[in-house]
Amino acid sequence: MYSDPSGRSWNSFWEGVWDWTNTFLGLLNPTSKLTFESAIIVAMINGRWEELKKDWNNGCFNPLNQDASTALKANIASFYKGSTVVRQGLIGSCSIFGTIWNDGDLDEIGMQHEWGHSIQERILGPSYYLLVGVPSAINCKFGRYRDPKYSYAESDIIYYSKVWERSADWLGGVSRNYYSFFTFDNFIPW
Repeated sequence: MYSDPSGRSWNSFWEGVWDWTNTFLGLLNPTSKLTFESAIIVAMINGRWEELKKDWNNGCFNPLNQDASTALKANIASFYKGSTVVRQGLIGSCSIFGTIWNDGDLDEIGMQHEWGHSIQERILGPSYYLLVGVPSAINCKFGRYRDPKYSYAESDIIYYSKVWERSADWLGGVSRNYYSFFTFDNFIPW
C-alpha cells in the first residue's frame, strides 16, 4: 500500500528518533537551563525588552524547537533540539556545558555541528573538555592553520577533518562532502 522510491523513509524515522531522544536528554541538563535563564535575566536587567519580545514572537523560547533557522533568529537566547543557544560576542561559536554559544556567524550547518558537540559532551562527560574542547581550541581556524601556506578553504578542510570535528558533524547530521582522507595528523591535537 505504501511506497518509498527514494529509500529514505526508514532513515528519516531513525533520524527523528535520534533528534527527539537527544532533545529530551538535552532538556534534562540543569546547567543549560541555568544558562538560558541567566541570559534572559541579564537581558532584562540591561533593558533589552524589545529583543526579548522579538525572540518570544519568533518562537525562540520553545524548548522543543527542531529548526536551526529559528534558533539563529535569537537576539538573546533560544533552544535548538534541547540545547540552549545563547547569542554572545565574547568568544567564537562553540558548545560548552550543554549550551551552544553563537557569536552571530553561525549558519544552519554550523548550528547542527555545534549541536553535535553538545551530544559529544553528553556522551563523554567531563572528559569532553580534554578530548574535544582543548584540541579544538588549539586547532581552530585562528590557531595552527592560520599559516599562510594554507588557503582559507584548505584550512577548513584540515580543521573539519579532525576526528573530534568530523564526529561532531556526524552526530549533528552534517555532511560537508570535503573531508580530507584519514591521516595520523587528523588524530593529533596539535
